[in-house]
Amino acid sequence: MRRPRGVATGLNLDTGLEPEPAPAFDAVEALSGFCRLVRRSGSLDGSLPMRAVQHCTPVVHGSAAGFQVVLDQPITLHRGRTGVVVTLTRPGAERMQRDVATALARMVDHGWLERDGLWERLFREDAIPMRGDHLLVWTGWLVRPAADTCLLVSGAYNRRSRVALREHLVMNAERFTPLVLEIDVSGLTARPVWLEGEVGCVTPLAPAVRFVMRPLAAAPDVGASVLRFYDASYFAEKRIRATGRYRKLHAGLSSEAAPRANCQLVYAGPRVHRVTRRWRCLGPDGWGIWSGSKGQVLEQAIVRSECLLEATWDGHVMTNVRAHTIASRRRFTRLWRRLYGPEREDALAYFREHLLRAPLDEPFFVVQPWIFVATPPGWTSILDGFHGAIYDGMRGVIATDAYGTVSMAYRLNRPGRVRIAKAAPLLRIRPVPRAVLQRPFRQLAVDGDPPRP
Repeated sequence: MRRPRGVATGLNLDTGLEPEPAPAFDAVEALSGFCRLVRRSGSLDGSLPMRAVQHCTPVVHGSAAGFQVVLDQPITLHRGRTGVVVTLTRPGAERMQRDVATALARMVDHGWLERDGLWERLFREDAIPMRGDHLLVWTGWLVRPAADTCLLVSGAYNRRSRVALREHLVMNAERFTPLVLEIDVSGLTARPVWLEGEVGCVTPLAPAVRFVMRPLAAAPDVGASVLRFYDASYFAEKRIRATGRYRKLHAGLSSEAAPRANCQLVYAGPRVHRVTRRWRCLGPDGWGIWSGSKGQVLEQAIVRSECLLEATWDGHVMTNVRAHTIASRRRFTRLWRRLYGPEREDALAYFREHLLRAPLDEPFFVVQPWIFVATPPGWTSILDGFHGAIYDGMRGVIATDAYGTVSMAYRLNRPGRVRIAKAAPLLRIRPVPRAVLQRPFRQLAVDGDPPRP
């Protein structure tokens, strides 16, 4: 029998193969045929540009990170006279009206959900209810993270839908929580928005991360470790062809990691970035705020723009680029030369560029902030970008235990003017053990007893 996608198995005693990693979370599909949880390919099934697939390993790894929530029943949303209108295809609409209440009752009878609890009451009354400016869509799944993980529920990156999802964590490792997508409908108009395919993502994280922010002058060793990668031979080869150096570096890294991570965010420009440990959470009993408990803490770094960034994309080429002022570049140059000497001019020119344009006809640009990141061995960093009016922040995964440069790629979705204000958020840095990103999930039988973790 073919096992469901993502399900963990044990050691094969006949072949002596190594066992698969322990599951990052357990999942139960209570309502089949509505949504799937899948691990997608790093090339987005061949839709990423070939140059990115061949030479931009962080974007490939970012595309494959987590488990995509794939909508099998298309939905359209628009704002009508009386509020938000949700339209499904006829089989999908009938299924939602008929099956959600039945699935909830079944989950309660089998002990997966609490009888007369919040989630049963909420979705029993309305299959797709509203809460403030957010539409709540139950995917039909229940999830429970492993004892050493938590689950980040977010939108799908690198090939996202045209709606914004409100992020939250699932922390409870004792009881199951409905996998719910919170769709922001505050910006809906009368023009319908079509939802199909990947609408969300479930990413396992480890709640054992702390950050400290330091200026580069106080942590020159972090920058020096990056310069060992960007040496003279790197730039000499890059002038001729793509080096593939990061891909080779990553291939030799170990996934063994300490249980906790003390990380550094080192900045060379103005102190506009911040570190936060405050998360919105969804659990068996509803919504809450989590900032750490019982020795667990999950900090993330919010990288903000050090200056006003502007450029024009006409659908063919990016022009009229405006970034750091002459004065700020001079300050950065003086600091760099004082710390690393004049022989690092090639690396200085690379980092000073700040906004990197893609070749003609490629709707991408990259922002290179003046920051470096250091994580312990075995800990990598997920970089999740913020979205703008005409661009989508992408997701990348960078091995910050061996490569401390952090940049963010953005995909342009239509011609127009790119404008990122000073101190506007660019990306979030979320360290995680490499091994956690490789772990599958375990799908449990609906009619079985809910096993204890």
